[in-house]
Amino acid sequence: MNGTARPHGPPDPGRPRIDARRIDAVVVDTDAVLTDSLPLRTAAWADAMQAFLGQYAHVTGEPYGAHPPVHLAPDEAGLLDLDIAAVLLRQQTGRIDLAAEHLGPSEDDLVLLLAAEGARRFRDLMQERAPRCRPGAHRLLRALRAEGIAVAAVSTTRHGAFLVRHAGLAGLVAVCVDAVDVEYYGLGGPPSPAMFRLALALLHTDGGRAASLAGSLPHLTAAEGIPFGLSILARPDGHGPPRPVTAGPVVQHLDEVTVGAAPAG
Repeated sequence: MNGTARPHGPPDPGRPRIDARRIDAVVVDTDAVLTDSLPLRTAAWADAMQAFLGQYAHVTGEPYGAHPPVHLAPDEAGLLDLDIAAVLLRQQTGRIDLAAEHLGPSEDDLVLLLAAEGARRFRDLMQERAPRCRPGAHRLLRALRAEGIAVAAVSTTRHGAFLVRHAGLAGLVAVCVDAVDVEYYGLGGPPSPAMFRLALALLHTDGGRAASLAGSLPHLTAAEGIPFGLSILARPDGHGPPRPVTAGPVVQHLDEVTVGAAPAG
């Protein structure tokens, strides 16, 4: 079997279809499906970690180049800020407790401080160049609206509404749930099914009558905790290989997702 074989479903499963006869609402990953914000988020975290490593080297006397390069995989960039901070601290220093011992704050405070810095740098980058709408996203949302299917945009950043608005999609999205809601309601991460339950409650429907369109494995895993009537994993523009086994279809482009009843015959 070569690397081009489809890793799921029958040999030719066709395009995934969102049918308004069975689906009332769609919950979409803002960061990886609707917009191209993940590269900006990755760059923001690289800047935040470089600043942290410089401070860490100054305090400990360790060589600045003693740590591995800052690396944030696409799926890691889909986590909440606190979880990203913890991942990168462990990646770079091995032991968060030792980093905290050298730098002064407690382990929890160190994660909080780094998470706040990563979020600040991400906000600054967004102001410099706002993330754009992904190819096919506008068409898909317009098709859903035409069928009377409501859309909730879910983001693990604190700027879900900003991302949707600046991508030109605000008029096509009924509800935004992001990290601000996670903190306010104590929903946890990374992200949790509770984020999707909140989105579904705001849309006045349940998982069995809804579809999930995830762009990262954390979002897909959270969606599987509902479960949804239809769960699609979208991997646009080189966001890594698709998951080997999924409960639903995997698409590489949003144009592969169709909306409406299947043609007769």
